[in-house]
Amino acid sequence: MDIINIKFFNNHSVSKNNDIICFPYKKTEALFYYLAINKEASRDELVNLLWEDSKESTAKKNLRNAMYQIRKIFDMDIIISPKKSTVSINTQIHIKTDLNDFLNKEDVYFENGKCEFLKGLILKNNENFNWWINNKRQEYKDMNIDKLYNKTKLLMKKRKYEEALVYAKAFMSEDEFDERAYRALMNIYYNKGSFYKAINLYYKLEKMLDIELGIKPDDKTYQLYKKIINEKNISQIEFKKQSLFYYRDEEMKCMMDNYNKFIKGINSKSILITGEFGIGKTKLKNEFINNINKKDSYIIDITCYEGERESLLKSWNDILINLNKIIKDQNINIPKSWKKNINTIFSVFDINYDNDEKVDLLKLELIKNTIINIVEKVSAYKKIVILVDDIHWMDKTSINLLKGLLIRQENINLIATARTSYEQNIDKFKNFMFINDKLINIKLKRFDQRQVYEISKLKILKYKFNKRISDKIYKESEGNIFFVNEIIDNINNQNKNKISDKGTQMIKSVLIDLSCEAVKILDIASVFLEGFNINILNAITGKSELELIDYLDELERKNIIKEDLESTKNRYVFTHNKLRKYIFNKQSNTKKRIIYEKIEYIFNKNSDNIKHDILFSKFKGFNFNIKPIKENNIGLKN
Repeated sequence: MDIINIKFFNNHSVSKNNDIICFPYKKTEALFYYLAINKEASRDELVNLLWEDSKESTAKKNLRNAMYQIRKIFDMDIIISPKKSTVSINTQIHIKTDLNDFLNKEDVYFENGKCEFLKGLILKNNENFNWWINNKRQEYKDMNIDKLYNKTKLLMKKRKYEEALVYAKAFMSEDEFDERAYRALMNIYYNKGSFYKAINLYYKLEKMLDIELGIKPDDKTYQLYKKIINEKNISQIEFKKQSLFYYRDEEMKCMMDNYNKFIKGINSKSILITGEFGIGKTKLKNEFINNINKKDSYIIDITCYEGERESLLKSWNDILINLNKIIKDQNINIPKSWKKNINTIFSVFDINYDNDEKVDLLKLELIKNTIINIVEKVSAYKKIVILVDDIHWMDKTSINLLKGLLIRQENINLIATARTSYEQNIDKFKNFMFINDKLINIKLKRFDQRQVYEISKLKILKYKFNKRISDKIYKESEGNIFFVNEIIDNINNQNKNKISDKGTQMIKSVLIDLSCEAVKILDIASVFLEGFNINILNAITGKSELELIDYLDELERKNIIKEDLESTKNRYVFTHNKLRKYIFNKQSNTKKRIIYEKIEYIFNKNSDNIKHDILFSKFKGFNFNIKPIKENNIGLKN
């Protein structure tokens, strides 16, 4: 028996026994699909539908010809005319359609825009047919949304929140303006304990409706938001919607839960936020500060800077300045002897004292003990949260003092940030805190392509946004939020590929403290767009593999390069292409030309170590005499 299979949704098609049917022209296709949906129609109805502007005699002749063409391509009487005035699909033929499954089975639904009925089928200058097909598209889209919504509600009723989450997100992808999807998702997040996700979702909706339609969320959605705020006591932590923070809600929840334990005196820990440059460590720390009730604790916020690792207790000078302000504001009584001890090396307290005295080990211990006494006295009035940006620059004495306080004092809590490339500076501190179960390490990762799309959609001016733009942003930024924001600003302000001064300084900060040999390796490595290996570096520099491994290890520790574990080749790549581009562009043309000529010489020499290396062989045929040398001149070519 012949089987006809019809796909109405997304990429529509018709097949006979798995062979695709190709209609000779659009109106035969439109006629067939119309009859497949309606089963039967009068000739007058079909003529008016497809040939509305033609004379009646011409239109009927066109209908007969279209019916003949359809029978011919199917090689069967798939369209019949049981009565002279009507045309119908032959019910004797076995026809399977995705529409029947969609209409008759509750668990059949579409997501990610795949519910578009007869996608792309439109007839030029044919108002009647186009009106019919657009109505059908909306009808089935609404039906699909209702299915998703009902399934979401059913799963929520059964407390199957993970499954409900899948359906609710599919619902939202079908209609981003339907607030039922947002309410369903907010309820799911609330019941899963992810109430920050629920609140962030509300703010996302609020912003989108304001930008796109100039309206506010309806009252049902607003009341749900207020319910979550009130029941979870979030009003007490002054959640700031103005500083909506993208996709760090799990990290924020961890920090807030830990803070609430700290305030209640329940087994809290210090927090170390780590990640690469520009990943949002400081942003997360600042967002945390915006969301806590500052009446519950004293907040001391300091930043450590490069060069301070050799400055004795420099970080504590900044902390003591903050503590002195609290002492004055709260009228806390501090013994004069303590102030004298501190002023031995710090001009913090307002007393006249000669601080030119040389600090010996005994004096240093006295000062450290005095600092501990002051902190303990202030924390007896109210608990203290110490925030430290870039703790990896803190000197060893300051870290040891901080470590001692955190272990012995339940009224002191630390939240610090550290760049991945300098974590080795605080390895002992981390290990000690972990061993004593006093530290949570929050490791921030780059955003994925979907997250970059949603961030871009919210921040890019509406008339400039499309998926191609967001894909380009993801490729260029590699999910690093600093560069995501840089690129979006450039798009909105029409600054093509411009890196801000802040961006340049951030990249420079990654490359400091490198050995001269490591810098030379980077200059050579920046030439290779798709990665490099020891063989090619050995051939260019003449250095032994053991020497090169030392320099590569140094660059790996600094998180500038990494081994490409996804590749079958034993190669290294830059951790971010922005680093490679910066290193490449800062070199002179003369230096780049020397590197290229060395590469050309080695390739022509056909060294056994590299002749089969695809990374190197892609340079074959490169024209080294092009002037001036630009980055695109060295694209790896087959």
